Amino acid sequence: MSRTVIKMNRPSRQDFRELPVNILASFEEKPFAPELVYQELSDVNGVPVFLMVFEKFYLRNSSTTAATVQILDSGTEQTATIIGVGGGSGILNTNHGSHADFTSALADALAKYGFTKVKD
Repeated sequence: MSRTVIKMNRPSRQDFRELPVNILASFEEKPFAPELVYQELSDVNGVPVFLMVFEKFYLRNSSTTAATVQILDSGTEQTATIIGVGGGSGILNTNHGSHADFTSALADALAKYGFTKVKD
């Protein structure tokens, strides 16, 4: 199974808890909008951690792709990791780039809220 990973960051901001709603709002006008299937805000050793899991149906290969978004807030910087997987169909599990497309779309949504891609 193939995957796509995008890392992003921004200075810490107060709208941290609103990110799932803001991300979903970025897709409202588009057909086959992603669905937020799980979200959890937890505190790990004093560091707020937001975990979100999305899924999206792709008509081009009649399959569903999943993406996980994890955002950590150090108090000075928020770092996001977006991981897209799946989306394959048929005997060869062909995904036609659906996981890459989905992670890119989520990165674009986060960019609207000040996140920028981190160079690898």
